[in-house]
Amino acid sequence: MHVENDENICCEVEKGMEKMYHPMVPELVQTSSFYFPTYEEFMAASIDEKNNYVYTRGTNPTTEILEKKIARLERGEKCKVFASGMGAISATLFTLLQQGDHVLMVNTIYGESVSFVQYLEKFGVSLTRVDVAETEELFQFVQENT
Repeated sequence: MHVENDENICCEVEKGMEKMYHPMVPELVQTSSFYFPTYEEFMAASIDEKNNYVYTRGTNPTTEILEKKIARLERGEKCKVFASGMGAISATLFTLLQQGDHVLMVNTIYGESVSFVQYLEKFGVSLTRVDVAETEELFQFVQENT
């Protein structure tokens, strides 16, 4: 019987990846773009980039394996990793926010995060920055659209 514990999750090769030269651990793919024998194959892959390795910004085998490992370790369904914290923050905010929403931020947050949300004000997202000592104090600034 296979035991689903953190050590086993980290050490085993993901299903389908065992065909990659029989490695003990998955190889590290360090490329930004991927080769296609013909322009037609490149275009077909580009149209369906979600299911093809075209450019690492989208995905690559190494990041895909990492996402699967983190999702399993967190006992979740899926995970998305980013090359930077701002990539993760902006993707999250773009996913969750829409015109008319309100963001509540403490003053001690990373400066570029504040700049990004200030940029979102152009799209109808409002921002309130607060200086609070206790988490409970935040609730007084929550609005209906926060």
